[in-house]
Amino acid sequence: MEEYVGSGGLLSRTHGRRRCVRATRVAQSEIQDSKFMKAAVLHKPGAPLAVEDVDDPQPGPGEILINVKACGVCHTDLHLAAGEWRLPKLPLIMGHEAVGTVEAVGAGVASFKAGDRAGVPWIYSTCGACEYCTSEREPLCPSIAVTGFMVDGGYAEYVKAAASHAIAVPPELDFVDAAPLYCAGLTPYRALKASGARVGETVAVWGVGGLGHYAVQIARACGARVVAVDIQSSKLDLARELGADVT
Repeated sequence: MEEYVGSGGLLSRTHGRRRCVRATRVAQSEIQDSKFMKAAVLHKPGAPLAVEDVDDPQPGPGEILINVKACGVCHTDLHLAAGEWRLPKLPLIMGHEAVGTVEAVGAGVASFKAGDRAGVPWIYSTCGACEYCTSEREPLCPSIAVTGFMVDGGYAEYVKAAASHAIAVPPELDFVDAAPLYCAGLTPYRALKASGARVGETVAVWGVGGLGHYAVQIARACGARVVAVDIQSSKLDLARELGADVT
């Protein structure tokens, strides 16, 4: 799978059909004052999100500001909203599958410019130097910051992202199709990459759900023979439609 290593390969080759995408478009604010934006804010676990005016985020050094066009709804967000995870901050703007156009860049950013298409994933930033970061185990970094959990996320008109971890969105990919790839797509992609599976080898996907249907597409795009396993016939039908060789 070496020829597909890298987020660009994932985003340009594995987007799912629209009916498989769990994303919602963010409404544009009618507020004229540029100091504020609309955001869906969690103030208390178990309470409905409140759509309200909040301060516009400003990109600091090494950060970019994204004008959000779409943001996926991950099941993790439901756990957070229900209070099933301990929240490190409240109020909180959730959403870690946010994509859009770059509005501004902070000092020192050379990888993005205003007008670029970009998105922010679950991992907002890491130290980049610890034993985990240097061995492709960034989720274990002691200094990790998580989008929509430890820092405000994409249920808003604008979201900040660390340029080091933001990922470009290819021009041919619709924002709504792109959004879920930043978590639901990246997760099986990383698993396939870590497995060491190579072109022509067989990959089994257990469960053709939110992540599994992406795993089928990614493995197929990488040249693997795909076996899809599920107890629901409708999921197996979907797997075959997405390219599974055996169900």
